[in-house]
Amino acid sequence: MRTIGLKRWLSSSVVFLVAASQSVAASWSFTGSLEQARLYATGTVLPNGVVLVVGGSYRGTFVQYGLTSAELYNPSTGTSTFTGSLNTGRYSHTATLLNNGTVLVVGGLNNNTRLSSAELYDPSTGRFTVTGGEHSVRSGASVTLLANGMVLFAGGYDGTQYLSSAEIYDTSTGTFTVIAGSLNTPRAGESGTMLSNGKVLIAGGSNSAGYLTSAELYDPSTGTFTLTGSMHTPRASHSATALASGESCSRPEKTVRPTAVTWAVRNSTIPRRGSS
Repeated sequence: MRTIGLKRWLSSSVVFLVAASQSVAASWSFTGSLEQARLYATGTVLPNGVVLVVGGSYRGTFVQYGLTSAELYNPSTGTSTFTGSLNTGRYSHTATLLNNGTVLVVGGLNNNTRLSSAELYDPSTGRFTVTGGEHSVRSGASVTLLANGMVLFAGGYDGTQYLSSAEIYDTSTGTFTVIAGSLNTPRAGESGTMLSNGKVLIAGGSNSAGYLTSAELYDPSTGTFTLTGSMHTPRASHSATALASGESCSRPEKTVRPTAVTWAVRNSTIPRRGSS
């Protein structure tokens, strides 16, 4: 569950209940509210099933400030409680659960300023500690946890230009390293999906030329990006999910095979306006 307020700085939360039997319809229901209303926060499911809700924003008179507070939502009780605070308030950041159970929080904005700093949340202590920051501010970059436990940050926007560079966060050293390989097309708002063969599919996004259909594959063994088949429809800030078959689904398209990527249009689950 992603507990993020929408346009009204909400503190309320809802859960989606999946029925055990197909004869019973799935449904939404209210659960306990957040301790603090927040916009553009992140929600990360921890290994114990509790959801870590980090940061977000509230609007001042002229600027939008990042919250330092964080909360833990317990699905067994339906309640949220405050936990340790960020060292730097932020919103529109990323939060990635690492293999060691800690959560890497990177980037975002505060006081209308883009951030490159990063912090680690340790569930065992309930505290955030500062870790190495990115070399470039990269809003809207794709973030992918690799099979070796490192984290790939690709592309993004630094406030003046769209980036083709990429960085790797090394959990063993707590540092970011700019990799030699670069995206063939600068982009932000793209998706990054770990495939069954260990490569990362970077798809879509946008840049100064507009929305993109192009896609690339990142190979961790070589540290390089190569162009692959393009999507049929340009899209940005979309979702992309690795399927059990090894394919990647970027609604309403999906790749046919990760070894030789092609795209096939699938029927959308949302009817077009005016259709029945």
